[in-house]
Amino acid sequence: MPTRPGARRVRRVAIPLCRDPFINNLLFPVGQEPGAPERFWISTWNSVAGCTGALVDETGAFHLYRFADPLKPGFYSVAAEDPDTLWLWGSLTEVTRLELQTGRYESFPTGAPYGLVFHGMAYDPATGKLLAVANTYAGAGPTAVSFDTRRRETARVYERVAPDWCLHGHFANGDGAYTVLAECPGTSLLHWDPQAETIAPERLRDTMDLHAEMSAASYYRLVRDDAGRVYFPG
Repeated sequence: MPTRPGARRVRRVAIPLCRDPFINNLLFPVGQEPGAPERFWISTWNSVAGCTGALVDETGAFHLYRFADPLKPGFYSVAAEDPDTLWLWGSLTEVTRLELQTGRYESFPTGAPYGLVFHGMAYDPATGKLLAVANTYAGAGPTAVSFDTRRRETARVYERVAPDWCLHGHFANGDGAYTVLAECPGTSLLHWDPQAETIAPERLRDTMDLHAEMSAASYYRLVRDDAGRVYFPG
């Protein structure tokens, strides 16, 4: 395509004729050092060769991380504990800790059955706890796991926590608690108190347009207004 002098060119590259790899973790801000460019994390899913993650910054600089030995196929959810430590979650059975400087990673079992954790897990800096939700297909139904990153062990497993299956984001309530979204076939809000270690589910709707809304759900972000109110589609 013609371009004016000095303009950037658009480069188009054919997508490989296979499912692997594909981007499974949305571009996620992971903080910055004082005076340094803002950094972001993004990763692919590859069940054959293992996940590839990339730490990129606003200048375009990047560093790649390979999860081939031991093989980890991918992680939909990510949380930053500090500038050098990420927690990654793909299967409800385990949580993975990544050191950005060394590339070393280690996984910790949760004691929960397998379920695919989508993006949006919550992280509470005050307690060091993570919360993720997934449908386990193992009799326990949609299950939430609270994991203590400081003790490196599960704090609590919540079976049949809601009638909706897929994790899809969270927001801080401002009082030390969090609201975690679960969607499909409807929409549930899970009010999680990491200090008391309790979850109070609230069903917003029983059904949704799975084709239109779940496709759009892969892309929307929660937004908050100046009054602290949170908005999301639906």
